[in-house]
Amino acid sequence: MKNVIYFLSTLITFFLITSFKFSNKDLDVLPKEVEQAFEKALNFAQKNQDKAHFTYYFEEESEKGKNNSIKMNVDYGSFFDKNERFLIASCNYNNGFFGFYRIYIKTEKGFELAINEDIHMTGYTHLRDINGDKNVDFVINWESGTGCCPRQSKIVFLYKNKNFIKYDFLNPTFSPKEKVIRGLGYGYFPEVGLYKYKWNGTKLDTVEYIYRTKESNFKKFVRTKKQIHLPKHNQGEVLYSLPKEYQNINELDWFLKDL
Repeated sequence: MKNVIYFLSTLITFFLITSFKFSNKDLDVLPKEVEQAFEKALNFAQKNQDKAHFTYYFEEESEKGKNNSIKMNVDYGSFFDKNERFLIASCNYNNGFFGFYRIYIKTEKGFELAINEDIHMTGYTHLRDINGDKNVDFVINWESGTGCCPRQSKIVFLYKNKNFIKYDFLNPTFSPKEKVIRGLGYGYFPEVGLYKYKWNGTKLDTVEYIYRTKESNFKKFVRTKKQIHLPKHNQGEVLYSLPKEYQNINELDWFLKDL
């Protein structure tokens, strides 16, 4: 029985530690009043679509009461491409428990939906170049309300030629100049590991994973090409210190705390 419990515990831990990329499933049913709020935002946009830029904000009381109000932010402009117009609509719903994010591209026929993302927690958004291609990208920052360990999530939509390509990252630090992402996985210290990815255009290549090793009482490290729970020294390159490129990243404090 003890062996079975140990196996299940190890399996669960392995799943948590190696799940570096989190996906957010869309809500099963979009609340009708939220859909109506997006329709209101689109109606306003259609009346003002000839403007180069505008912002629009409104709040509405939810059918569930004041504590569940609907808050809608709308921005319109050439955010991603100087030759195009985009409508960014962000909805905070149910006292921040849900966030709904839509991006539309203005076309001759109206507004075409390009991004439709729902998360079970309101986040905040910003625009920046993530992969170093000089194009502005769309990022949603949010954090799950439950969990044992650091879990700063960033949903990235890379923009290129009127298309948005989605990626999910956990505890990432972006370095567009290097075209690199370094980050911390999800899991208990000291078993949790680091990851490093490199952009190849809009595609992502795995560079390495770095873990502390149990054989060294977690004082040494091993560099691997794939995710491994508690890797042994013979499963990768043994490192006697953490590479400098990881040492000054605030998001990695969980991994660095006793060095």
